[in-house]
Amino acid sequence: MQLRPVCRARRVVLLVADDVALAVRCGAGGVHVPQAQAARIAGVKQVQPRWLVTTSAHDEAAVARAGRLGADAVLVSPVLATSSHADANGIGIVRFAALAARSEVPVFALGGMTSATVTRVRGPRVAGIALISGWL
Repeated sequence: MQLRPVCRARRVVLLVADDVALAVRCGAGGVHVPQAQAARIAGVKQVQPRWLVTTSAHDEAAVARAGRLGADAVLVSPVLATSSHADANGIGIVRFAALAARSEVPVFALGGMTSATVTRVRGPRVAGIALISGWL
């Protein structure tokens, strides 16, 4: 609830992770569903047609599935090594760019994004970056 006025003032869409009820309560502009829950995308969009609905993807098949399921965007992760998921190996900038280029929907890079690494993330379908702890 505290983020809603901040996001509105900055004209940023507030997404709530994996909790549609909370997103409704706080007046969010959408929801992010994890890769394992991507099949929920159509149902969420049916109930909230104006929402932005994103999902995560950890491989090429999941990126393709996100497009088929109607996601508005996909967060590919982890791109680089990250402390928030220390046990996961990053796919690397080159592989990320290749996955993004084949995506039907805009792609955001997640994992290891810092002010030093963000400039390395680019490509035709790359829409931006997402952060968990990098902005702290």
